[in-house]
Amino acid sequence: MRLRSLQLCLFLGLALAAIAWRFPASFSRPEQLAYDIATEYRPNPPPVDEILIVEIDDLSLDDAQLGQFPWPRSVYAKLIDRLEPARVVGLDVLLLEEGRLDPGGDEALARSMERHGRVVLPASILEDRVVSAEGTRRLDAFRETLGPAPRPGPAEIARFQPPILPLTEAAGAVGFANLVEDGDGRYRRIRPYYAGPDGLAYPNFACEIARVAASQEAAEMYAAEPEALHVAGRRLPLSDEHMWISYAGPAGTFPRVSAADVHGGRVPGSQLRGKIVLIGATAAGLHDLRPAPYLGRGGRMYGVETNANVVNTLLAAEPLVDEGKWSVIVSLPLLALLAWWLVWRRGSSAAATGIIVGALLLIAWYG
Repeated sequence: MRLRSLQLCLFLGLALAAIAWRFPASFSRPEQLAYDIATEYRPNPPPVDEILIVEIDDLSLDDAQLGQFPWPRSVYAKLIDRLEPARVVGLDVLLLEEGRLDPGGDEALARSMERHGRVVLPASILEDRVVSAEGTRRLDAFRETLGPAPRPGPAEIARFQPPILPLTEAAGAVGFANLVEDGDGRYRRIRPYYAGPDGLAYPNFACEIARVAASQEAAEMYAAEPEALHVAGRRLPLSDEHMWISYAGPAGTFPRVSAADVHGGRVPGSQLRGKIVLIGATAAGLHDLRPAPYLGRGGRMYGVETNANVVNTLLAAEPLVDEGKWSVIVSLPLLALLAWWLVWRRGSSAAATGIIVGALLLIAWYG
């Protein structure tokens, strides 16, 4: 009887290990659950002290302040001028079309960006639009700023749409803003770059903010090795070309100031000096909310906060290492044997406790 039960437990463990080997995606949900639990309960890494969110909030959209959205480009130009003491400014607003609210606004914004020299803009990856001749010219200007990837890849580079040409040329860097959620809609990982068939690395927006903040060349960050990024003297491992986001905390973790206060000169330069600034929407009517791996109200945060967490992951947080499918394959038979041994030596309740402890150890592995 004991031998048969041992054989059964071992068979089940090996069968699950075989499934994990042949169909690793079938264990993606347990992996995501382990990540969520580790993120919720592990000690939060301290945020980078220099990260500051300049929020496009409800106050800023008041008619007595900067008015309804979208804003004239001259508003962003003055914001950039006010943020001159910042180490880098990430403007988390897509500027893919010419501004029509103020003639000359695009040129004014481009001049402000050139004066600052460290403004990062987001690009978009088009899904269902035909790229125009103007879009091709923007892409050519964008490509001139890029560094090499570790090796060529299959990215459809024609679908990358940078900002309008004067802003692309004036930017300190440009990166794609698109993030891909997991099957349950939560954002746990990012793809730092796409490798194009031209051998160039087409980078993520938040990664470029971190790179400019670290005064680092693109080749050093993206091309050092295929399995990791190198930024600010840190090595951050990649898994299946993605990096886990090491969240600093739930929504509201990073300090914020209103864009209206910055624009109006009510935020002193000492509060901005040396900061990594991200400008992005938090106003209720702009609907830029993304699910994050936290429970309750903290489980939804603004897109600019997600990008702030990516920057923090790259520059300060302890990297999260994906041990790969081998850890799952080896652990499943071992957990089955643990359950069998505890049943025969300690009883079923001890077996259940042992399995729970084993599962928590696996979760801790991800944390």
